[in-house]
Amino acid sequence: MAHYLSRHPLPETGKDHIENHVNAVIQADHAVIWSKIKKAIAEDKELYELIETIETGNWNEPLS
Repeated sequence: MAHYLSRHPLPETGKDHIENHVNAVIQADHAVIWSKIKKAIAEDKELYELIETIETGNWNEPLS
């Protein structure tokens, strides 16, 4: 005879629902990978220079 709870599971809690959603997003094919972001930034000269300016605080030198 099957155990009652195996046939009648308890409803998901709010935490379970959030955890399931996070797992689904992480496993999705469209999830952005940090290495792809870094590669895209490195290939975008203006964005790369902007980040460098922000990091160094050197706002006097014009962007090329």
